[in-house]
Amino acid sequence: MIRFFNGRTLTMADGVSVTTDEVWTDGDKIAYIGPAPETLPAFERQIDLGGDLVMPGFKNAHAHAGMSFVRSYADDVPLQPWLFEQIFPLEAKLTPEAVYAFTKLSILEYLTSGITAGFDMYYFREAIAQASIDCGFRTVLCGGGGSAQQLEAEYRKFNALHPLISYRLGLHSEYTSNLTEMTEAGELEKDQWVDFDKLVDNSFALILVLAGGSAYNIWLLKSYIDGLPVELDEAAMVDGANEFQVFYKIIIPLAMPQLAVIFLFSFIATYSEYVITSIFLQTPGKRLR
Repeated sequence: MIRFFNGRTLTMADGVSVTTDEVWTDGDKIAYIGPAPETLPAFERQIDLGGDLVMPGFKNAHAHAGMSFVRSYADDVPLQPWLFEQIFPLEAKLTPEAVYAFTKLSILEYLTSGITAGFDMYYFREAIAQASIDCGFRTVLCGGGGSAQQLEAEYRKFNALHPLISYRLGLHSEYTSNLTEMTEAGELEKDQWVDFDKLVDNSFALILVLAGGSAYNIWLLKSYIDGLPVELDEAAMVDGANEFQVFYKIIIPLAMPQLAVIFLFSFIATYSEYVITSIFLQTPGKRLR
């Protein structure tokens, strides 16, 4: 077993609270969370956290890990020209070997940020899965495009591939999919794996989907925070603040203008959204007039 001690623990059980409990792990399982007992068992390794926080890993809920090669490429370009004139021509040259390498690069960055799992929608899913397995990283592959037979084959293949890999049906976007693909994927999901009838005309399900956030807003906030002077963090740590205190007492207040912008963007996008809403709310009386 491995013992993590002299730190703080955020379990998120029964609400959010921070304790001074120890955490012990045994293989890929958490064996114990609680105060240090008087008698300790033998450990393979003991890690003094020095006051650091142990918490559940973050999840990247919308990832294109293999796109790390075009980061900051063609910035400040409207979406359609950026996609069809800049990004898609480069992606047409990708190979499985390249996506494998770029995915590993992104996973390394994920791990430095405390991200322990990702939901990936990119090309060459075999390469993504292998990179994730080789890095010990949990990935949910989102398949989209192609025939219903292809989607079903991928679903069965990847869900049986490795404990770290799973597969869910999905579509990249309406502008890269045709109506036949969207219809077949919807029927496949409905008939075989999800009781879709429970989601139809379910306002709560629609709220969950629309509240899921967007990669665009995530990158807006990340870019804003990256631009804050690192000297503020260092000065706070010199004064005795830990990383958690720096985050919620310095970073969050300074990021409030950007959070307000993201709230406004999210409100406008949700208010004017039609396609997803029309899928969930199919009874005319359920829709706002």
